[in-house]
Amino acid sequence: MKQTLNQGFISIKRKAFDVRIPDAKTVKNFEDAWIRLLTLVNFRDGKVRLGKTELTCREGESIRQLKSWAASFGWSRYRTRIFFAKLTEMHLVQTNCYKGHFMVRVVNYHEWVPKRTVETK
Repeated sequence: MKQTLNQGFISIKRKAFDVRIPDAKTVKNFEDAWIRLLTLVNFRDGKVRLGKTELTCREGESIRQLKSWAASFGWSRYRTRIFFAKLTEMHLVQTNCYKGHFMVRVVNYHEWVPKRTVETK
């Protein structure tokens, strides 16, 4: 029976992405950055405070300054803008600016990340 590697999904704990290899200070390519992005957006709804404004940041969304996104990838802000522009063009994310912050929403988040289930004992 022939197995294909382009079907299904794998589940990786977020803490696996906290491991830093000394020689790998930056994300090397857009594909790796896409995986990193999926680990950085919210996995459940939450509240975010920007000054006196409180916003709801839903699962699959994140809001942070562009320089924070750039630091997450180890890139310049310019390269980070190009990355998000390409993802937007491919209809993988939607972006918006709000009070100096960069809002990102992964389109069809659950196509990329399986829904979390609560285990009962």
